[in-house]
Amino acid sequence: MFVILLVTALGIAGLQMGETLDRQFTNTVSILVAVAGGGLLLVWLLWFSRLTPSHRRGSVGSLLAALAAFLLLFRFSGMTGDMLPIFEWRWRSAPPMAAAPEGAPASVLE
Repeated sequence: MFVILLVTALGIAGLQMGETLDRQFTNTVSILVAVAGGGLLLVWLLWFSRLTPSHRRGSVGSLLAALAAFLLLFRFSGMTGDMLPIFEWRWRSAPPMAAAPEGAPASVLE
C-alpha cells in the first residue's frame, strides 16, 4: 500500500515540478496518475490486504458512500484553461443576469 502511495505521489510531484511547456498535458497526466493510483489501492484493498471480508465490504461501501455524497453535493461545471476540473455547489444561487446596455436594439434583448 505504501509503495503505491509513494509511487503515485512521486509521479504527480515529478510531473508538476518538471520543466514542461504545456500545463494542460501535465495536469491531465497528473489526474490520470492519481486515478490509476486510486485504482491500484482499491485492487490492493480487495485482493491483497489482510482485512476480513466484512471489513473489505465496509471499506468499499464507505468509499462508494463518499463518492455518492460528493456527486450529490457538487456539480461539474467545466474545465479551466489548464485542464483542471471546476466543481460548484449544487445549491449555489444563480449569478445575476447581466443588464442590457443602454440603447441596445430589441433583437439583442430577445
